[in-house]
Amino acid sequence: MIDINAIKNLNVMLKFGKAGNKGEGGQGGSILIVSEEIKGDGQVTTDGGNGIRGGKGGSVNIIAQKNNLRGKISARGGEGKSE
Repeated sequence: MIDINAIKNLNVMLKFGKAGNKGEGGQGGSILIVSEEIKGDGQVTTDGGNGIRGGKGGSVNIIAQKNNLRGKISARGGEGKSE
């Protein structure tokens, strides 16, 4: 868990879902953002990693009184590859 308390501006990049054990895709993890206001054009992603079997997509939860995020939100599963 990452707990961040920002007074004015916050720029964060979190990337989950790397390759896992034995070439399997890692799971996407989860992100929870609780804020009075969120804005900007960044990305919030919990995509699963690619591998022999693609990893599961994670989850993104945003709780905000004002949500003006213009960026991409993604929680896709990773790609699997044939052996």
